[in-house]
Amino acid sequence: MTVIYKQTSDIFDMAQHAIEIKNRGQADLGFGLSPAMSFDESSAIGLQGGYWPEGTKDIAPVEMPLDALQTNDMLLPRVEAAVVGGRVNVPAMLSGSPVSMYRVHQSHKVKRVIRLGVDIGGNCRIESETLYNRGSAVLSAVDTLNAAGFAVEVTALQTFCTDSDSIILETLIKEADRSWSPDSFAFALANDAFFRHFGWYMVADMVVTGDKKQRAAAKRVRYSGLGNGTRGEALKLPERYDLFFPYITDNAPYNSPESARATVRDYVNNRLNAMAEAA
Repeated sequence: MTVIYKQTSDIFDMAQHAIEIKNRGQADLGFGLSPAMSFDESSAIGLQGGYWPEGTKDIAPVEMPLDALQTNDMLLPRVEAAVVGGRVNVPAMLSGSPVSMYRVHQSHKVKRVIRLGVDIGGNCRIESETLYNRGSAVLSAVDTLNAAGFAVEVTALQTFCTDSDSIILETLIKEADRSWSPDSFAFALANDAFFRHFGWYMVADMVVTGDKKQRAAAKRVRYSGLGNGTRGEALKLPERYDLFFPYITDNAPYNSPESARATVRDYVNNRLNAMAEAA
């Protein structure tokens, strides 16, 4: 059985949900692992919409074969942060910034929409620093694509999968037409507390509040050690995205910001060249 939980509003809602679950007395499923932040620290950031500027300090340009993607310009609404506008910029508002609204312009040209998925989890041997380095490198890639005029949609995925049961939590953290603000996305992509606190509480909640099938699947996944992102339905996730960064099983490729950027760069360049050849 597969349970897909789509949290498509923003990080704020997921943090609020996790706090409600914790307040009901349900246990964190940490299995002794210690994320980089406590639950209280991470939930405070979550309630600010994921605003975590410290997570952007290692963003750097990534060399990409962008000219190879000879695509026709597309028209999309352009959304930019502003003092006044028609939509609330929740992270900026909660952090006290005066630039707390989004203004939507009629249209602007983009080269193409790129759908990017990141399985933000890793097994029990994966260190917080590893997850940070890989997340920061992905942010660098998105930053480069955005600066080059591509509209990038970013989904953070949390996979709890066995051979027979799969629980996949999807959080759409950036719509393709949303303005790029890495300090509002770094928490979900580069801080293991998002996965190792919020995601685990979601599974714990399904054990109690899900329907009959959800409870059964969540219990089996929980008692198997929460599964991982290398089995079950997680294996099909790459098919849904132009760029996909999988569940981490080895610290080595991401043991420094530099090695992480090189690993991400090589993958992105291979994918962009393949996309160009297929166009």
